[in-house]
Amino acid sequence: MDESLDVQYLIATDLDGTLLDHHTYSYAPAIPALALCRKLHIPVIFNTSKTRLETLRLRSQLNNPHPYIIENGSAVVIPEGYFADMPQQCHASEHDWICCFGLTRKEILLRLEVSNSRHMFKYSGFSDWSAAEISEKTGLPLQSAQEAGQRDYSEPILWQDDAGKLGEFKTLLHQHGLKLLQGGRFLHVLGETDKGRSLNWLKALYAAAPDREISMIALGDSANDTDMLEAADIAVVVRSPVHEPPTLHSNKPIIHTRGFGPDGWNEAISQLIRPQQK
Repeated sequence: MDESLDVQYLIATDLDGTLLDHHTYSYAPAIPALALCRKLHIPVIFNTSKTRLETLRLRSQLNNPHPYIIENGSAVVIPEGYFADMPQQCHASEHDWICCFGLTRKEILLRLEVSNSRHMFKYSGFSDWSAAEISEKTGLPLQSAQEAGQRDYSEPILWQDDAGKLGEFKTLLHQHGLKLLQGGRFLHVLGETDKGRSLNWLKALYAAAPDREISMIALGDSANDTDMLEAADIAVVVRSPVHEPPTLHSNKPIIHTRGFGPDGWNEAISQLIRPQQK
């Protein structure tokens, strides 16, 4: 790094299974590290498969004022006025600026219907379920399940067909301009985007400030976090209680936590940024 530049640390994090416990959705074990980030003025950017409504609730609980990325990189949401000017790619929505990288959910569902009309693969998704059913399948409280169901840019599904047919399904989706990502609980169908692409775009906005160099730390636990982790200067693979860690192809530092979920989050961030404390 150029020592003449002011280094701005950014932390990008997945939520479910990473900052939030896979089973309880609690972030309590990560509170000490989150407080340290706040003290050191290090932005914590949520980069999640969750919806805008779900993420707004968590931002409010954690008093997090920073931009965030929703539905696996499908859109970046920037609080109005966070940067000096609204980026050209964005549009204003209430008190936010939104930049879309993916497809609308309406378009995704239409393409799913068309692509599956001949093959009749067996799966079901959020659009098929009531809030009560989403709650049952996710373990979320009913209100949170309602927010999870109000998606704008993606469709989470449960695969109910032979495992051997999944590759064929993925190829078919690609032919229709769709992508299939494996998350912690569901497969996610979305447009041709990912968490890394949108994060790189957001990182460039931070880097536009004069005499500033950005150092990005990213934390995730699942395959759908791979692009985000590989885009970071330091990747933290948070240990999962339910699946194997994602495989990364990167020549940059990679840290694997011993703790699960928010315990691992607290472990890694405390070790990485505490030396920055004066």
